[in-house]
Amino acid sequence: MSAAKLDKNLEDGNGMSELMVIEPGSHELNPAQVKQQMSMLTELMESVLKKDVHYGPIPGCGDKPAIFLPGAQKLGMMFNLGPRYKIESADEGGGHRQYEVVCELYHRGTGRFIGEGVGVCTTMESKYRYRSEATGQDVPSDYWKHRDKELLGGPSFTPKKIDGKWKIFQRVEHDNPADYYNTVKKIAKKRAYNDAILTSTAASDIFAPDDETDGLGDDPGPVGEPERKVDQPQSRSGNAATTDQPDAGALVITEKQGNMIYAKLQSGKISMESFLSAFNVKDHKDLPKGKINDALAWIEGRAS
Repeated sequence: MSAAKLDKNLEDGNGMSELMVIEPGSHELNPAQVKQQMSMLTELMESVLKKDVHYGPIPGCGDKPAIFLPGAQKLGMMFNLGPRYKIESADEGGGHRQYEVVCELYHRGTGRFIGEGVGVCTTMESKYRYRSEATGQDVPSDYWKHRDKELLGGPSFTPKKIDGKWKIFQRVEHDNPADYYNTVKKIAKKRAYNDAILTSTAASDIFAPDDETDGLGDDPGPVGEPERKVDQPQSRSGNAATTDQPDAGALVITEKQGNMIYAKLQSGKISMESFLSAFNVKDHKDLPKGKINDALAWIEGRAS
């Protein structure tokens, strides 16, 4: 099948490819059949899937590109696979909740079971459990010599650069874990679907699962990539907007992080206007650096 024909078939929803499976009592797939299926996967990646929309690198998670939900859905479309979900929840104390999802894949034409995947997400994960809060204290110069968190106040404290000065921030828990119930449920569902798709189509040697954190941590030290600052945003009333991060002259996300935010909004079919309104910024690249994890969680919870 040519790349142009494959592209058109996927866009039209026609000409679905048949996933090669071993039927009960049948012989194993021969090398030619396996090669043909892998060729189809490679052709899909080269002719249809787009980097940073359907797949892309995740900082700190290796060189293999991760498959994003829209990319996994394209794989499911190519092989005409439909998901069925089994969802279980468990309370973890303190208002926290865990969701475990099993995604079963079936061929839409025959109803034949193809494979399954699992996914778990909980409000105890760091990006849903914690936020950063400014202490107003300067980072002591000795910290850069020893990198000893005790000099900052302990393991829950970290340095962040604000308005050209290194300040100490403390990691504190969100007040209401229930705010993230819907988000973590959808993340568990997405992880299960991605796992089922990669397992059932044997695409794991091409893609890694998109179930890692964003890999964007705190500033590594006094010397790092160029940073931008943004003026404090104004609310509709004309007063300065209030957030849990210092905004005036605050450090904002890097260009690379901004591009990632834009790509995830596009792939999740989320309007830029709703994102800007939710985070009270004029441009997505003006998002305060301390809000990157909250922004990614917000996007993942609303992605289609």
